Amino acid sequence: MKMAYAVIIPPYFLSELMQLQEKLQKSVKSIVLEAIREYIDRSLTNKDGVLIDGVRYPLPQRVP
Repeated sequence: MKMAYAVIIPPYFLSELMQLQEKLQKSVKSIVLEAIREYIDRSLTNKDGVLIDGVRYPLPQRVP
């Protein structure tokens, strides 16, 4: 025999959960963006070129 339960969430608790979810999403997004920036910075500081998916692309030569 299956039983179903109903959970009543007070409105103030629901709004706190929504705010917590937004903060978590922003935190994850900022962590991912920071990791991508670090990866690009490390790749660009390599004088041999940029490494993308295991393939090294040479950096364009700067024109003085």
